[in-house]
Amino acid sequence: TVATTPKVKGVRQVLHGAATPAGYCLQPEFVRGRRELGKRKLMFDLCMRPTELMDAAALIRQVPETYFILDHCGNADVNAFR
Repeated sequence: TVATTPKVKGVRQVLHGAATPAGYCLQPEFVRGRRELGKRKLMFDLCMRPTELMDAAALIRQVPETYFILDHCGNADVNAFR
């Protein structure tokens, strides 16, 4: 498994695809999965839309036992916040 492979330090899921709805990272099943990663000492890479960075912060608050990495600086797009 991933947790028993010493070269694997974490996992990533692209959350900014067209098929992934906004707020997906806050669904209970998703949160439970990130909690399980923390229990296994694995990190999770956040790869999401810049307009959902507040969702990322909410997820991190719910799962403090897991280390998170923000990929691509949150896919920064200054026009997304206008």
